[in-house]
Amino acid sequence: VLWGLYHGLLLVATRARQAPRRSTSIVSTWLAIPQVLGMFLLTNLGWLLFRETSLTAIVRDLTLSPFGGTAVDRQAATYLFMLALVYSLPLWIQSIWVELHRAPDGDRLPSPVLHSPWPQLALQGAACGLAFAAILVLRSRTSLDFIYFQF
Repeated sequence: VLWGLYHGLLLVATRARQAPRRSTSIVSTWLAIPQVLGMFLLTNLGWLLFRETSLTAIVRDLTLSPFGGTAVDRQAATYLFMLALVYSLPLWIQSIWVELHRAPDGDRLPSPVLHSPWPQLALQGAACGLAFAAILVLRSRTSLDFIYFQF
């Protein structure tokens, strides 16, 4: 219930804040960065509310400090951060590619017509095969129940 209330408040705040489409100037681009980071923080807070089963656990989680951990905790956090960074690289590359190929008015530029799509298709197929192989090799060996099964 607490998560539903939180999510509803975020939706209301987002709808109230939405303004007509702004220009894509340098200032609005730089202002978007803290907005994205703030939304990421609020989303993670919402997931915490959804995950925990008691208010005391939520308060305990919110009072934890990343600087109070042991050396093993920092090593584990560094490992998980690097793992998430490696797995997210394709998303970063795709996002940068899209932004670099955007028209000044914010619309997409038309895709170039290739005379022979075979090299591109072979490259895409190889990339998909490598991604699938990485999922199979690097997957977790433990079985975890899906979060909705806890209800």
